[in-house]
Amino acid sequence: MTKQVDLFTPEEHIVLADWLRVKPIDQSGGDHYAEDIVCRWGFDCDGNVYSSIDAAVASIVLERVQKRLPQWAGTRPDGHGGHEVLLSRHIRARRSKRVIELTPQHLLSIDWGGSPGYGWPIVYNATWVPLYERYIVTASADCSDAYGACDFALGSFRSSEPTVATAAEIIQGNWEIQLLEHGQLRWECMFGDGLITKTQATAMADRAWAEKIEEDLDDDG
Repeated sequence: MTKQVDLFTPEEHIVLADWLRVKPIDQSGGDHYAEDIVCRWGFDCDGNVYSSIDAAVASIVLERVQKRLPQWAGTRPDGHGGHEVLLSRHIRARRSKRVIELTPQHLLSIDWGGSPGYGWPIVYNATWVPLYERYIVTASADCSDAYGACDFALGSFRSSEPTVATAAEIIQGNWEIQLLEHGQLRWECMFGDGLITKTQATAMADRAWAEKIEEDLDDDG
């Protein structure tokens, strides 16, 4: 039976607090470890860019809007002359009925590929988390093929910091990590702006890939 809570379940408090590196506001969850909770929730995507707890935190703050996040869809023969629809994003059951719902704010949407049929869309959001008094920035893909989950928490910041500028720094830092770890090429198009405009996003990308551009010029020279 799904229980009702004001905002978070005791387990969610443990996971959020561990990721934020603070003490849980609600300590009724006892001595459970965040790692065990995340594993029980079904996340297993540890890597050199994202971890399982990054995915678990994103699942908490994006729960309310998960049906509106990027979703890859395809079809295959069903063996009866028709076709079945395949969806890559697993919509998770809500862990509880909440008196207070979180409201993610759209930052921007990009496509790493940009070619019809070969796109790799990513949607970025910032969600204010009451009690912990932090914004959490997330990235959402349309499938879990690359990293084992669709959504990941990238970083957090306090309300005293400028929202757009700080969120942009977190996203740009993530692009730089992907470039460093995987040689990620610059995204090809931006298909939706929110708090971060196309002009700002282009400047972020210019800075993130500036070193790569300089290396390529040196090699050509």
